[in-house]
Amino acid sequence: MKRNKAVRFAALTLAAVLAVALPGCSAGAATLAGPAVGTPARAEPETRISVQFVQSLRDFTAQTGAEALAQGENVCYSPVSLYIALALAGIGAAGETQEEMYRLLGAKDSQTLAADVQLLQRTLHQEEKRCSVYLANSLWMREGVDFYDSFTQRAAEQFYAECYTLDFAAPDVGKTVGRWAHGHTGGLLQPEIVLKDNDIFVLLNTVFFQANWVDAFSASATEMADFTAQQGQTLSCPFLHAVRSGKAVMAEGWNLASLPMEGGWQMFFLLPDEGESIDSLLAGPGLATLLNTDAAQYRQIEWSIPKFAVKGEIDLVPVLQRAGVERAFCADEADFSNLCDVSQLPGGAAYLSEVRQGTAFSVDEEGAEAAAYTELVMRAGSAAPPEGEPVVMELNRPFLYGVWNSEGTVLFLGRCDAPETA
Repeated sequence: MKRNKAVRFAALTLAAVLAVALPGCSAGAATLAGPAVGTPARAEPETRISVQFVQSLRDFTAQTGAEALAQGENVCYSPVSLYIALALAGIGAAGETQEEMYRLLGAKDSQTLAADVQLLQRTLHQEEKRCSVYLANSLWMREGVDFYDSFTQRAAEQFYAECYTLDFAAPDVGKTVGRWAHGHTGGLLQPEIVLKDNDIFVLLNTVFFQANWVDAFSASATEMADFTAQQGQTLSCPFLHAVRSGKAVMAEGWNLASLPMEGGWQMFFLLPDEGESIDSLLAGPGLATLLNTDAAQYRQIEWSIPKFAVKGEIDLVPVLQRAGVERAFCADEADFSNLCDVSQLPGGAAYLSEVRQGTAFSVDEEGAEAAAYTELVMRAGSAAPPEGEPVVMELNRPFLYGVWNSEGTVLFLGRCDAPETA
C-alpha cells in the first residue's frame, strides 16, 4: 500500500466508499503503516466561523436530525460527522449532483465550503486534560484508478485527510480500513468495512469526544430508580442527582436544559411532558423549534439523569434522499466527474451506494464520552442569580440529548428510549 500526502486532523468518523468494477486486480496483502501525526493548530481566537456557516450547520442538523432519530430506539447521530463527510465527497461531484448536495449543506461553492469546513475542524479540535475533541478524515483509493490531484490535494490540505492507495482485492483489506477508524475513535468503534468488486474509493471521517462535567456528580448521590419506557415498561437503572444553576427553556410540551462541560461544551437534555412522546414532538414542533434556545432563562435546575451507554449504526441513505440528495445515489444520474475520469470506469459512472454512521455515547458521574463514524460507499457507476421556580429535569422517561458548543454546533444528537449501561 502506498501512502500519499496526508495530514491528520482529529474530529469525527466518516467512511465513504466509491465502488466501480475493475478487472484484473491482484490479491496481494494490504498492510497499514503507522501514519505520521500532524494535528492542525487550533483556530486563533479572532478567527471565527461565519454566521452564515453556523446557520447552515443548524439547518442541516434540523433537516437531517429528525429523520435520523426516527430510525429506532436509542439512536445517536453526529450531524457534524455527516456534514464533513458530504462536504468532502461533494468536491468530487459536479453538475446537478453537486448542486443537490450543496443545497442541503447550504454551500455556495467548493472553495467556500472547503474553507469553512477547514476552519470548523480547527475550531472544534481540543486537546486538554479534561476535554478532548479529535476529528479525522481519510481517503482510501483503489489502485488502478487515476484520481484527480485537484481532488486529493484539496482533501489533504483543507480537510486534513490522510490519503492512501491500496489493492482492494487483497485479503482483509476491509479490516485494514476498519482498524484506522478504530484507532481514530479512541477504540470505541470498529466498523466492518466490506469492499465489493466494484468499489473504488472509501472516505472515512471520525469523531472522538470526551469531556468532564464542570461540576462532577457525586457518586454517593447516585441511586437506583425506575425509568418508564414509552410503552409502559419499567426498568431499574442508576440515576445521577444534583442541583445546578443553568439555562433552561420551558415550553408547551417539553423542557430543555443543559449542563456545562469542560472545554466550553454543553450537554443538553430535552424532556417531553407527561403524555408527550419524542416522535410527536419531532413531527409537531420539529427539531429546529425544539433546539431553539432564544427563550432560555437562567434557573435553578434539579437534575435526575440515568447513566447510560449506547452503541449502534444507522443507514443514512433514506435520510439524505428525503432531504433532497437523490442523484448521487442513482447510477444513471450521478455525476462525480471532479473525482476521476469516470468515463474510464466500467459503466462509465460512479455513484454513492451506501452511507452509514456508527456511534457510541456514554454518560456517568464524571462526564461524557462519544465517538462516531460515517461511511459513504460509491459504486461505479458568570450570570445573574437564578430567578423563578426551579426547573425539574427528572429524566425518568424517554428524552432527547446532545452535545453542542456556545455557537450551537451540534456534535452529537440522540434519543434515550431505554437506558442501557456499558
